[in-house]
Amino acid sequence: MLEKRIIDLIDFKAADLNGKGDIATDVSKIINKLNSYINQEFSLTENEVDKYLINLGGYFSTSMYIPIAPETKFLRARTFDNQHLETKVSELSYISKDKRNFSNMGRLNPKGVPIYYGCIYFNDIGGINVGFAEINAEANKTVNILRSVNTHYLNLYYVGIYDLVHRNCKPQFMSDEMFEKYNEVYEYQEQVFSQSAFLAHQLCDAFFSEILRSKEYGDLYKVTSRLPTLYLEEDTIDGIIYTSVKAEGSPVVVIKTESIDSKFSHRGSDSFDILYDYGYAKYQANHTHTGTINNNKISWISKT
Repeated sequence: MLEKRIIDLIDFKAADLNGKGDIATDVSKIINKLNSYINQEFSLTENEVDKYLINLGGYFSTSMYIPIAPETKFLRARTFDNQHLETKVSELSYISKDKRNFSNMGRLNPKGVPIYYGCIYFNDIGGINVGFAEINAEANKTVNILRSVNTHYLNLYYVGIYDLVHRNCKPQFMSDEMFEKYNEVYEYQEQVFSQSAFLAHQLCDAFFSEILRSKEYGDLYKVTSRLPTLYLEEDTIDGIIYTSVKAEGSPVVVIKTESIDSKFSHRGSDSFDILYDYGYAKYQANHTHTGTINNNKISWISKT
């Protein structure tokens, strides 16, 4: 049974959108403009990109956050050209504010805006391979892994979730109960929206799902890096969860740095020498060291 606040939100959107004619065509035109910009076929200003994304996300997407229970396992990886054992937790968690100029534009952060990138894992081997894949680990490089858990509930948006509902593709980490709630939202939207408004929502979620799951190309990041300004402005929202580009079905996250500082406990580290990248998030790696953490300092012990 849907909560009243969710029903009220959908009803409010339906009352606003149902009388606006063929809005599905309008949404399709916006998506085509953004895709043409990503493909470098013509230019848009940053303000124009923001305007189009706000239009899509604000009017044609029903956002519901996923509550992530405490003690969920998170992993973040960082690669080094030479064999290296980082002793500062802060160097593995996220780029500090005093080094923000070194923060390049990423999938979900503008240049100069640090954010935590990581993955949720359920078994050590799987999580490590996803971590390697997300940083494009290469042979003859060293990767330091930071393992953490959340000490408080986290509220994460799953952008593009209704496209997965439409295709009946439940993320492997999501509970049946949570996926059913999204199904109920989707079904209620279909009931109360006009045919054109519902199609507009389908198009919007398909677009968001596609750009978050696509490998970097063209000006993709100039679009995706603007999404946090749309989804992370609320103080109650800690981050965004989406599917790994290279490890299909595996959950990866971006989390606000202030949430990392206030809601995370860093529990340990590992260091690996990358020997071979098989592709498809499969690696041969030598586990060389484990690290213990005390007062944000890492002490390393050789595995040999």
